[in-house]
Parts: sequence; C-alpha cells; structure tokens
Amino acid sequence: MPPRLAADMKLDGEIHMTRVERKHFINTMLLGSILALMAAILDQAGALDTPEHYLYDLRARHCQFFTPHPTDRIVHLDIDDESQEEIGAFPWARTKLAEMTDEIHLAGATALSYDILFSEPQELRYQPREDGTFRSISDDAIFADAIHRAGNVVLPVSVDPEAARWTPLEQAVIDLLSKDLELSDSEVTARLEGSPFDRPGLKDAVSDVVVRARDTAFFNRISAAMEQGVYDLPGLTALLTPRTNAAQEHTGPRVVLEQVYPRASSIRVILNRCVLTPADAPPLLRADAENAVSLPILTTAARFSASALFLPDRDGIVRRCPLFVNYRGHLMPHMALLNACAYLGVDPKSIRIAADAVDLPLPQGGDISIPVSTMHSETFGEAGLFMEIPWIGKKDWKTMYDAPEYVDSKQHLPLKAVWAICQNLHDIQHNCDLTDAALFSASQTFPSMEKAAALLAKPTTQRTAPERWAAVDDALDTMSALADIPALEKVNPNQLKPDDLMFLSTYRALHQVKAHDDALAAEVQRRRSELHAQLNGRTVLVGWTATGRTDNWRTPIHALCPGSVIQGFIFNGIVTGNLLRDAPRWIVLLVTLIAGLIVTLAVARLSTEMAMLATVTVMISYAALNGIVLFSRYRWVVGAAAPLLAAALCWVTLTVFRYLAETAERKRIESRFRSYVDPKLVNYVKDHPESVHLDGQVKDMTVVFTDLQGFTTIAEMLRERTVPMLNEYMSLMMPVIRDNGGTWNKFLGDGIMFFFNAPDNRPDHSRDAVNTVIQMQKAMTGFNQKLTAQNLPKCAMRAGVCSGPMVVGDAGSIYGLHRASDYTVLGDEVNLAARLESANKAFGSKILMNQRTADCCGNQFLLRPMGTLRVVGKTQGVLTFEALARLDEATDSQCILAALSATVVEHYRLADFVACLKCAEELEQQFGSTKFEKLYIDLCKRHIEHPPEGAFDATISLTDK
Repeated sequence: MPPRLAADMKLDGEIHMTRVERKHFINTMLLGSILALMAAILDQAGALDTPEHYLYDLRARHCQFFTPHPTDRIVHLDIDDESQEEIGAFPWARTKLAEMTDEIHLAGATALSYDILFSEPQELRYQPREDGTFRSISDDAIFADAIHRAGNVVLPVSVDPEAARWTPLEQAVIDLLSKDLELSDSEVTARLEGSPFDRPGLKDAVSDVVVRARDTAFFNRISAAMEQGVYDLPGLTALLTPRTNAAQEHTGPRVVLEQVYPRASSIRVILNRCVLTPADAPPLLRADAENAVSLPILTTAARFSASALFLPDRDGIVRRCPLFVNYRGHLMPHMALLNACAYLGVDPKSIRIAADAVDLPLPQGGDISIPVSTMHSETFGEAGLFMEIPWIGKKDWKTMYDAPEYVDSKQHLPLKAVWAICQNLHDIQHNCDLTDAALFSASQTFPSMEKAAALLAKPTTQRTAPERWAAVDDALDTMSALADIPALEKVNPNQLKPDDLMFLSTYRALHQVKAHDDALAAEVQRRRSELHAQLNGRTVLVGWTATGRTDNWRTPIHALCPGSVIQGFIFNGIVTGNLLRDAPRWIVLLVTLIAGLIVTLAVARLSTEMAMLATVTVMISYAALNGIVLFSRYRWVVGAAAPLLAAALCWVTLTVFRYLAETAERKRIESRFRSYVDPKLVNYVKDHPESVHLDGQVKDMTVVFTDLQGFTTIAEMLRERTVPMLNEYMSLMMPVIRDNGGTWNKFLGDGIMFFFNAPDNRPDHSRDAVNTVIQMQKAMTGFNQKLTAQNLPKCAMRAGVCSGPMVVGDAGSIYGLHRASDYTVLGDEVNLAARLESANKAFGSKILMNQRTADCCGNQFLLRPMGTLRVVGKTQGVLTFEALARLDEATDSQCILAALSATVVEHYRLADFVACLKCAEELEQQFGSTKFEKLYIDLCKRHIEHPPEGAFDATISLTDK
C-alpha cells in the first residue's frame, strides 16, 4: 500500500483502506503468491541448481560452528614431492612398496588402503646363482606376498560409468568376433557385406571400431571360459584361438588374448568378492566397464577391491560420493566406506541398503545409519545411494584434522617416514655384508676362529644376527690375544709391516661394524616406535598429494583436493557421526511459499524503504537459520536458493508493480508541480517519492543573487507593460541557469535567486555558478538591444556569488490543512551573497564573490580582488573578487585591469597609502574614472591626512544594503 498520512487514513480512531488501496492490496497478494509458487516450481525443475550449489558451498566453508572434532583414527601416508625426492620418481620398484607395506603392518595399522592402481606389471629381475645360472625374481610377487601378509589391504578399481554404449555396427562387429575371435579385419568386413550395415565406406567404418570391439569380444569369451573352469593362459589360448595356437604364432589374436587376460583375471577375483546387486535395490550408478584394475596377483593378495569413483556436479565440483555402484551386475562399495567398515569391524557383506540410508551393523550392537539420496544426471540418469560429503576445515586440506585435541597430531605423514625405516634396514644389511667380508678376511689369516668359519659356511640368508655378532666378538678376542692392539694403534702406519697393517685394519673394521650396527638398530627401533604410535589401531590410506598429479578434485572448500583426502572426509563423517541429510522436497516448497508471502505482505503494507528492510531481514534471517541451525547444528541440507529467490523476486516485482500503479497519480502531481518550482526539484521528488518533504541538511553550496540596475526607471515608463518585459528578461536568464545545473529558487522582483549543488550533487558548483553569471551578462546584450529598439534605457545586471556551508531543505508550514513550504537555502553565506549583490553599487562592479568562490574556480576565470568588505549585518570582513571573464576569453585590457586592481588592494592591505593612491590614480588615468578607484583614492587620502593608530585594519565597511 502506498504511504499515506495518518490524517488521510484515520476514521473514528481506526485505520481503513480506500477502495483503490484495497484493490491494490489484493492484487499485490495474488501476484506475490504466484511469484513464490513460480520460484518453487523452478527449484523443483532443477533450474536453480547453479545458485543452490553456490549457496551449499558457502555453508560448507563457513557453517562449521557445531561440527564435531575430527577423528584421529585415520592416517594419510602421502606420496608427496618430498617422498618422491627421497624414494625416487614414481613408479617405484614394487620391492620398495613391499618393504613399506610390511613396516605399515608391523606398526599395527587396522586397515591399509592404496589409492593407487597397479595395472602394469614390472619387468622380471634375474639374480645369479652359485652354480652360474640365473633365477628370475618377480617384484610383483614380492609385493603381493607383503599384501597377503598384511591381510587388510584394499586396492581400488577405476570403474567407468561413462562407458560408451555400442552403436548397432559396433555390436554387430562384437557379435561376429565373439563367435570367431581369430577373424581378421577384412574377414569381418566381408561378412558384413550384404547385411543391413553394408554401405560405401564400410571398410573404414569397421577399422574405426574393430580394435575396441575385439577387446570386448575377447573379454567376454575369456570371462565365459573362466566360468567353465578354464583359468590358465595356455588353456585359454588353446580354447579361444585354436588356429593361431596350432600354427605356433605369437601375433594377432594371441597377442590380444595375452593383453586382455590379466584384466579379465582380476575382474573375476573382484566379482567373486562382491555380491550380486539385489533385485529390490534402489537405482544405482551403473559401471559396466573399468578404466584400469590392479594386476591379478595383487588383486588376489588384497583383502578387498573397491570403487574410488567421485562424480563432480556440472560445475566440476565434488559434493557427493556414491557409496555403492552397480559394477557388472555386482554391488561394489566405495573405498572410503570399506575403510570405515574395517575400522568399525563391520563385515561389508552385512551392510543393509535402502533408498534413503545405508546401515552399518556394529559388532557390539546397534547401527550406524548413513543418510543417502538419489542424484539425477543427464548423463547417468537416476542413481541412488549418494552420500553428502561432510567437509571440515579451511582452504588448506592439510589442516582438516587440526582440532584442539589434536594440535600435535600428525595425520598427514609423508611416505618417506616409512621409507626411512626401510632405508635403515638396507644400511644394516650393507653393514652385515661388510661384517661378513671382514670375518672372511680374519678367518683366512687365523683359522682358529671357529665361530666365524661356522657362520661363513652357511648361506647368506641363513646367517642370523646373534651368530654374526658372536663371531665378531670371538674374532676380536682372538686378535686381541695374538697382538698388542693398543701398541699397534700408537705406531705410525708408515712404519708398520704389511701383515701388521692388514691385521690392524681388519680389527678396526670388525670393531666399527659392530658399533655401527648397534646405532642403526637403535635408529630402526626408534623410528618403528614412532610409526607404531602414529599408526597402531588406525586406518592408513596411501594416496597421491604430489604436485601435478591428476587425482585432484575441486571441492566446495578446496581449489584442488587429492582424492585420498576426500576419502578421509567421508571416513571422518561416518566414524564421528558428522553426516549430512537432505531435507524432503516439500520442506523447501513450504519455506519458499512462506518467504514469498511474508515479503509480499511487507510490500503491500509498508513503505518502500521498510519493505526493502523487511525483505533483507527475511533473507538474512533465513540464511542464518539455514546455515547455522539447520546445516551446522542439525546437519540438514535444506534448499536455500528457492526461498531467497522468492523473497527477492517478490520484492523487486511487486515494487515495480507498485511503482507502475502510482505512476498516473505521480504524473498528475508532477504536471501541476512543474509550474511552481524548478523542474530539477520536481525530478528529485519524482525520483525519491518516499520523501514527504525534503529534510534540511548542511551542504557546501554556492548561491547567487542577481538584480537589474535601472529597471525601476523602465518600470515607471512601461507601467502595465512591465510584466511582459520582465517575463522576457526571465525567459532569457532561466535557460542559462538550468543549462549550467543551477536550481532556481525564487524571483525577487527584477532579481533572481538560484543555487548550485542541491538537490543533486555538483562537485564544481562554484565554477558552474560563476560561469552562469558570466553567460547571463552576455545575454544582457540581446536584452538591451530590445530595450533600445523600444526607446528604453539600457539595464545592467549585478550579481552576488557566495560559496560555503548552507542549510538546504523545506522551510515553511508542513502540517495540517495549511501546508505551505519552500525548498530554499539558509545561512550566513546566503545573506552575504545578497549583500555582495548590493555591494556592486559601491564598487561599480558587476559580479562580486567571496574568497571561497574565488578559491574554488579562480584558475578558470580572470578575477580581480576588490578588497576586504564588511557588509551590513556582519562583524567580520570578507575578501571579495570580481569576475571579469573566463580566462580563455579575457582580453589584454582586462588582464591589465585585474593586475592594477590587485596592486591597489595589496598596497592598501599593507597600509602603504601613498603607493596605493598612486596606483589608483594610474588606474583612473588608464581606464577612466570608476567607483572602485574613487573609493580607494578617498580612503588613501583620508588615511594619509589622519594616519590610523595601531595595527591597520584594511576592511572597508559598507553602510548600505
């Protein structure tokens, strides 16, 4: 409802709406309801997904007020830049991974997950035997043994939900190859000739798809053969490629078979560990293909295989994670879920799934229920069991576990911390080799060393540390008994016999390796103790954090976050109960309608400012409620975009509607108002209709008073024809004032009062005012020509210009039935401008201004100082100036006049009356007699005759207004 005065709305003490206001209210409420419903429909249709994601990200970053402290039950062993510098560039020898796996297991890790794919085999190494032959060593087998020993390792599967659907031609090629895997490309093309796929360019079309089709056909046949019990490669070769096998060829189909066989073997192991997808399961994300799997030997040694899939939204940001995917018809869990199960002691096969929750039955009783939701995608369709990832921490993902209790915790460790132990063990082994060499040298010299001889008689792998160090002690004792070791140590080495020198070197070597081994063993024990304290009873996740790796994702908090770290967020949410739950859609619909109706009611019943304040209050209140209470405290994800859009849409649209409804009335008022006040003021009121009146305010402004000298004589001559002549004068001056941005205030008989910098702002108001008056002086030429044409005397226009702080606003009676006000300016500077206009009479000048005006615009106009004046009603003098012309239009004569006038005023200020008198007389001789020099000549003569006492005050007092 438009604002109204209380007097217009009160009747018998009650507030009533007029018929027009009632109609406007009903229309507003109806339109607002439609707008709120429209916002809700847009949200339901998914049109607000982009702003909704943005608002979700804001909550994830900033609304963590009630987030529980993160768990310390997970440790990330990061493959970072420092680890690669220490261990070497990846891929590492799998023997190194085996050693580190053993150390992690020894440290007591509950579960170990490698977020790394080991899909490529490493080349065999060959080690010489004592008999001169070589034995092959498989680093993959060594790594597999370490994985098996650990017994709790999880390896990822890179499932592919975006596997391309086969075209009819591709499916036809697959069908042909599945029947006969040994068909060549040309044979496939020949069998398709005459079929519905026969067309020009068939050969090229087949060439484009045959490689992928052959791979798929081989995979399908291998999988079927394994179901029938044929697992070994020779058996599969004989069964699937009989012609190639018979010809003993190692090309074509046999090569493809050997390439596909490892992947098929790994997938068989993986599927045997998974359960078939239940018929009553919610719709799941289908993944009927994979980008890569680990080698069969590693997959078999691992305890679990799991998906490591993250699906970003359309904006590329990961917000949810599929806890299960339908992988080749089997239910495959996510690696993060398996890690949580391993820590909690939950059997993955006992997990219960439903459309809205995944329940983990705990061994000690009870369940952990993970809220899940269904995701709608244009690419994958409808897929369920998506978990909202509960983000914690700030922009740096390395600080995600930094809570007060864990200030000293290290849940992100570089993998080089584990490798350091392995490196120490290598050093110990090297030290043992040196020890054995020294013992061999000693035993060759002193056959009586039985323990050394017994040790060296054993194979290297069977030599134990106690036996080795017992042999070393026996050797040292024997050598000490045979020679005076301290005495030999004192002899200069150059003076020792070769045998003595060899004896002493062997003794020193045996003594040093024993001490060095003790130090290395102590270092290993220390580091193992530290690693045990960090890993014991915890889930360990090995993943990439090194610079430049591809396993990085955008999240609501992080610009780039490693995939293994995202798994840490999921693990933390499950074990701490920090789980997010999607609110039902009807709640968002209800909140959207309520927000829209509240804003609609505010717009209908309040002023524009109050309605905007109410709208902002509604939006801020809901944002705070949603982020702090619902999201942070109760972990509910309730839509925010639709309610905020409803509030904003209702306010904007209804405010525009309200404006249009009042336009006709405003135009009617405007058409009448323009006849009485300056159009600029009308436009201001139009642009600010909420203002009942213009409140007074103090502004820095410039005010101008003008007057026509000699117009009184003309008025006496014209009598009743004075008004048309005066109107003609005003019609000449008003466009000049308005074109320069002035605001006309009133006509003062034949004078005009106008000002600058109100109601609109004009930074150069002083310059605009002086420029206006100079243009008005020029316009007087045409006006005087009209006067002369009518045999009337010419007129001169005088102006007073003053800049400074003034009070501007409505002045008058603004209440009751006798409302009458005038938008004007008040203050000492206003009175001074009026007095300066009159002061032109005393100086014979045309445009007088105060010093403030001169300072603000003097660099653009030719000004001459007139002296310090004390006008009537003022106790302080004011330095005044006359504007002669614009600088770019000033004549030489005007410049000389300004310079001489400045000299006169300066000598007078300095009380140099003789010099002042001389300059004034020179001015009179050059430019003729005017009131300016006459005034200064009279003053100088008076002061010369009667010198002033004390300090001279150069102020000139005027007695006339």
